[in-house]
Amino acid sequence: MISHNVNIPAEEVEERVTARLARRSLFSEERPAWFTFYLHEAVLRLPIGGPAVMREQLQHLLRMSARSCVTLRVVPDALGAYAGLSGPFILMEFAEFRPVTYLDSETSSLFLERRDEAAAYQRILAALTHAALDEEQSRELIATLATERTRRALPWPSPPWPGERSSAAPTEQCPLTEHSLNPVRRPGGAARVPGSPGRRCRWAAKRA
Repeated sequence: MISHNVNIPAEEVEERVTARLARRSLFSEERPAWFTFYLHEAVLRLPIGGPAVMREQLQHLLRMSARSCVTLRVVPDALGAYAGLSGPFILMEFAEFRPVTYLDSETSSLFLERRDEAAAYQRILAALTHAALDEEQSRELIATLATERTRRALPWPSPPWPGERSSAAPTEQCPLTEHSLNPVRRPGGAARVPGSPGRRCRWAAKRA
């Protein structure tokens, strides 16, 4: 996605990708924060990088959703209009400090610290909580989409010549199934990590 941004110089693409990948370390800290992500179904279906890349991205989401500090929920296409259409944001909540909302646009970034501003985005997240699929339903949808991407990535078998038996395996025998993609559901859903200082971040992604 970064490589297709017309406002990012080509020489900065690799550096920005490296910086984004470094964010993953937040999930592996000894005392990680809680993370709640709301993703629209259209984001999961948008074909970027081809079927193989999309499959790996979806599988990564499934693996991450199995972590105790991560809650991942999908806003379904069928919902139509929903809270959050105004754009993506990050709401950071702390045990000892006021919430802070982070907005990122094409040309600038903004931190909102006023109580009324935080309250506005908390209302959006409250609405998404009621509208989005629950954690298990979200994982099932992501697993289904990953399976579809796997089937698209498999080579199509050449038809045999007349009188010749095909040696290709049937396309239905997909090596990746919904069952194999589904991570083990952690009991009780999201839970505080022992020793966590009470930090919590919540993301909302708009429809692509």
